Amino acid sequence: MHGRLTLVLTLLCGAAPVVAAPPTFSTQVVITPDAWICMDVKTEDVDQDGDLDIVTASYEGMIAWYENDGATPPGPWTRHVVTTFADGALSVFTARLDGDADLDFLTGTFNTNEVMWFENGSLPDPWEKHLISFDAPFVDDVWAADLDDDGDTDAIASYNPTIAWYESDGASTPQFHSEHVLTLGSGAEAVQSVDLDEDGDIDVVAAAWYENDGAPDPSFTTRMVATGPHGAVQSVFVKDVDRDGDLDILWAEDNRISWHENDGGAPPAWTHHVVSTTAQFAMDVYANDLDGDTDLDILSASFDDDKIAWYESDGGSPPSFVERVITTVAWGARAVHAADLDGDGDVDVLSGTQRDHDLVWYVNELNYADTDGDGMRDDLDCAPGNATAFAPAGEIRDLRFDAVGQPTWGTEAHRSGSGTVYDVLQGRIDQMPVGSGSGETCMVTAATSLPAGPAPAPDAGVYYLVRGKNACGVGTFGFTSEGLERTTTACP
Repeated sequence: MHGRLTLVLTLLCGAAPVVAAPPTFSTQVVITPDAWICMDVKTEDVDQDGDLDIVTASYEGMIAWYENDGATPPGPWTRHVVTTFADGALSVFTARLDGDADLDFLTGTFNTNEVMWFENGSLPDPWEKHLISFDAPFVDDVWAADLDDDGDTDAIASYNPTIAWYESDGASTPQFHSEHVLTLGSGAEAVQSVDLDEDGDIDVVAAAWYENDGAPDPSFTTRMVATGPHGAVQSVFVKDVDRDGDLDILWAEDNRISWHENDGGAPPAWTHHVVSTTAQFAMDVYANDLDGDTDLDILSASFDDDKIAWYESDGGSPPSFVERVITTVAWGARAVHAADLDGDGDVDVLSGTQRDHDLVWYVNELNYADTDGDGMRDDLDCAPGNATAFAPAGEIRDLRFDAVGQPTWGTEAHRSGSGTVYDVLQGRIDQMPVGSGSGETCMVTAATSLPAGPAPAPDAGVYYLVRGKNACGVGTFGFTSEGLERTTTACP
């Protein structure tokens, strides 16, 4: 920093962590006992009537969706069959593949080596099959995204040991004849596509991630996620686990559920965190906020112990997780998903099983109120009628200096509402006050990067104290070494 020592201090806000009572899932509704060896479960509003339907892929060949009737609670769920000839289907994905307003279905067949999509004609039937590839041995997973940024949706498949994408020609009934191989020997039986490095183009994620260069005919650079040995990655899910504004990667592999923390770099580097080593033959991983406290909880399905479990986040930086078992009688658990199926504001859980063919809905019985719809339940919300202020502002993550005296951070502060502002104090170490802060200056109050104040003397130590303060006015500069709350009159 141009000849002077710079010390950066980021302090907690002084408020206690947000704590919510964990939900229970004792009400278990069997959507169907005959899901034909259910291997994948997702939710989507297939019929576009405002509620969430259930989408499944079954190893015995059935791709189906189950219609939510919108009742309170919903049910019975009407099954609509897309096909019964997807032999060995392990996954299904819904997307607007032909560019019209309805949702089409993409899948692959493990036993017949096909990648295919089914065009949504007039709901609930018919569904017209279109072949994408007949040379994709042992298809494990499929996804869809616009990888070449040309306005249409391309198809992606993981077929052991290859990850490939198929370029759409953009026609009204598109063809996907151009196969582009990203890797041979991916080490993963799952694939997802998202803008992982936040540079405006769509990357591909599996056991490694494949960085899109953004060209009209894109090339992909293979970048590792884990530096050490790992098992076969059965499931991948990308989400901001620590709520610091960048995307992290969740894995289910062997008996382990883990996540890889994104450092926000360009390209990002990854820190490995283990959530559980007791999910015996972990097959699926997912994440959602199950207890309504705005942090992200994790779910798993594990085959050998027939277990569906969720792992409650403590909202820390990084978060720690407590395992809470939903059931141990999901015989041959293969798939898990979470969404608000009954429209009551809390997030429910779905599972699919291989041994007993069941598709099961586990009802979240927490039934918390969320008046302003900001994701924070009212009994924990400092302003239940203001969606910009839902929690005590959390720690400001990943503070860095892009230029001399110019601290920056992600615009999404950890566990903070959009009404959060940031106070930054600057001063010299030899003048750092213990109590009132009389010798320091408030640089500015804003939610963006801050300009430097007056330059300290050469070789003087410099401190910066940062806090987030939400729209309820909650937020302090933490505590001194004596355990006293840090106060200052420098910032309003």
